[in-house]
Parts: sequence; C-alpha cells; structure tokens
Amino acid sequence: MEEGLLDYVAMDIKNTLAKYPQTVGISGLNVDSVVKSTELLLQKRIPFEFRTTLVREYHTPEDIREIGRWLQGAPRYILQSFVDSGDLVGCEALHPLAEPQMRVMAHILQPYMGNVELRGV
Repeated sequence: MEEGLLDYVAMDIKNTLAKYPQTVGISGLNVDSVVKSTELLLQKRIPFEFRTTLVREYHTPEDIREIGRWLQGAPRYILQSFVDSGDLVGCEALHPLAEPQMRVMAHILQPYMGNVELRGV
C-alpha cells in the first residue's frame, strides 16, 4: 500500500473480535493484526470492502451490530451466504442463514456502513 501497488482490498471479517478465535478455530488467537488491518483500511487511503460469510452457528444479530460499531464508516460491506464445500476440517456441520435472516443482518448493519450488499442469496 505504501508503494502504491494496491488498487483495491477486500478483507474478510470472520466475526466480532471476541468471537474470532472460535470462528476461525484457533483457541487463544491474537487478533491484533486484524485490528491493525481494519484500522489501516478505515483511513480510506485506498478503495476497500469488508465482507463476512454468515454462518448460522457463529453469527447472531448482536454480533453483526457489534461488527457494525467496530467498523463504522466502511464504504462497502458484503454479507455472503455460507456454502458447505464438504471440505471443513475439524468442525461440526455448519449451515447458511436463510435469505430472510440475511436481509435482517443487512438491515442491522446498514446504519454503520456506506453500502451493504448481500451475495449468494
């Protein structure tokens, strides 16, 4: 970024900071690099988007509200529908949210972001 080599960044946000370790399956995960990356992007020096793949077992409406407060002011946020590829290692069965639930999550996030989009519904 400092050298002007990036045109655009899309950063996955797995969950709230408190739930990051559980969501990525790494107990005791240090989220400092996640925080630093989001802070850097929120300076809006290059175009970017954040995105979250919604998983029924990991994301609640309150989680989405907390993410909105954390990343308030982001110009674009994508909520994606989880698709089970069958390749999940070491986790229980995970499920997507139904389209109406995804729309509720987008509505919760909207006041915090410039643009909220749904993908995969």
